[in-house]
Amino acid sequence: MVEQLVRDFVPDAMAVGLDFARMARVSAKFHGHRVGTRRDGDVIWRLPTQTGPDVYLYLLLEFQSTPDWWMAVRAQVYEGLLWQHIIAEHRLRLGAPLPPVLLMVLYNGARPWTAPTDTTGLIGLPEGSRL
Repeated sequence: MVEQLVRDFVPDAMAVGLDFARMARVSAKFHGHRVGTRRDGDVIWRLPTQTGPDVYLYLLLEFQSTPDWWMAVRAQVYEGLLWQHIIAEHRLRLGAPLPPVLLMVLYNGARPWTAPTDTTGLIGLPEGSRL
């Protein structure tokens, strides 16, 4: 089902040679640096590629009836939590690049999605700013 989802909704992702036969589910329980803080993620799969680094497919299953204006910010937080988890599990050697994350938000509302899909439009900078 996950393979078909990627093939149907993100066909460009297939160009990196994803190896669905070796796909493995990753724990989606994230622990913050403060004691007692924990966030549960949705569904995360580690997808090896045939020639490059593993890709982490993060499925955010958002069953909501209206677009969430701040979803792009939430998505960045989840991506950062996943990277922190990978680092804390010592899966990367010092200086190694972070693995790419293909983060998909599945929206099932009746109206078209109108919220920003990345944080660029949410940040208060004038157009053409060097920041």
